Amino acid sequence: LDGFGRLLYYTALFFALLLGCNALRFVRGGFFSSACAYSFPLAAVTIASFVMAQRSGNGFFLALAGVFLVVVTLVVSLLVVKTLAAAWRNAICVPE
Repeated sequence: LDGFGRLLYYTALFFALLLGCNALRFVRGGFFSSACAYSFPLAAVTIASFVMAQRSGNGFFLALAGVFLVVVTLVVSLLVVKTLAAAWRNAICVPE
């Protein structure tokens, strides 16, 4: 675990914090297919946190990875529900 790896990880944490600042907009907003873009960075930082916990041996990163795992599970579940609801209303792939 070198300095460059730590720099990349902490940059990912910063971007996760930026995503967290937009959480209310994500939950309150209507469905847009671009909302699926929230799931990938959250999943990536979750995996990176598990790897960081394994490589550093620090329990803080393991706890943080657990929190991220819960959050990414909720986000993906919400995306599935919103996607199915939009499909039920025939609101996906319609011309503007």
